[in-house]
Parts: sequence; C-alpha cells; structure tokens
Amino acid sequence: MLCITERKINGIYICFGDISEADMSDTEGFSEYRLKKLDNIVNENEKRRSAGAEYMLIHAAAALFPELPLPVKYEADERGKPYFKYPEGYFLSLSHSGILAACAVSDAPVGIDVQHERKPSPGLLRRFFTENERRQAEGDTEAFTRIWARKEAVSKAAGLGVQIGFGSIEVLGAETEHQGVIYSISDVCCGFDNYYMAVSRQL
Repeated sequence: MLCITERKINGIYICFGDISEADMSDTEGFSEYRLKKLDNIVNENEKRRSAGAEYMLIHAAAALFPELPLPVKYEADERGKPYFKYPEGYFLSLSHSGILAACAVSDAPVGIDVQHERKPSPGLLRRFFTENERRQAEGDTEAFTRIWARKEAVSKAAGLGVQIGFGSIEVLGAETEHQGVIYSISDVCCGFDNYYMAVSRQL
C-alpha cells in the first residue's frame, strides 16, 4: 500500500508519494494508454516511475470524483495537454523523478513537476535561465533545482514542454506570463530530502 500525501494549493489538488516499493504486479484500474506504455519500457526503474504516475492519477480521481469508474479516461488536446474525458472541465498533470511520483488536478490547465536535486549546469544556465535566475542558481544546487522544477511546471501548464522556450519565462515570483497568458507558480513542500516540487496553473 502506497503512502500518498495530499495538498491543495491555489485551486490545485496535488497528491504524491514514494513509489520505490510499489507493487508492479498491481495494475488494476490502469488505463489502456498506461498499460501499452509500460509494455514498451525495458528499464525496471523507469517502468516503476511510469506506473507510479498512474497510481497517483487513480488516487486523485478517487479523491476528487469517487463516482468515476476505473480505468480513468483521459485525453490530450492538440498541444498534448491531458484532461479528463469525464468529468468535463478538469485538467491533470503527472510527474515522476527518482522515488517520487506526483499528480495535479485543476479546473484550468495545470502543470506539476518533481525533480531530484541536480548540480547547476553552466550550459543549462546560459541557455534556459534568465539573468535574474542565473544569479540565484549559479553555484547553488537547491536554487537551480527549484527553478528548473518551476520552469517545467509552467511549461506543462502551457501544454508546450521545452518548446515554451525556458529562457523566455522567468519563474522567480508567484506568477509569470507567456504569450499573454498568466500562470501561477508555487513550490510544494514534499518532505523528501533532495527533492523539489512545483505546480503551475493558468489564471
């Protein structure tokens, strides 16, 4: 049985947990999409993380929509942004890194990202960080990882991934703007050493 933590931040439901001991034989309620994806993953750790994301999605659906039958039905829009097929009007985002998997759900496009601590890379700093972000992150592993998680969360909320152009958005504050759309940004205290999590929601 996974120990799953729940949070609510700025209109976003969040759940996350340690999936290092997840029972890989228990795929009850998994979507057809996830089962096919798992079949194509060779690496056991990567397979566990992918399954862990689905566990979080199932938990979130049960918590928010107890009448929802399994498997959870979700689709993606033209930009690849996932949303629930039923109930209508709800968006979701999934993330995993190391031993953690996470899910976020909101009534507006949402993004969540979890990152295991990583050392600042001069190349990434130059290419993807604004000048203000570089000043904070250079030589600071925690700041670098936090900012990277924030950028990933915003890019997922926008439904663009790295195509958003990380260097064009600054994520140090509580909000950021991209192509005329405002996104909230919040850090999430996950309680696991060397892991950092962030969520973003279209306002």
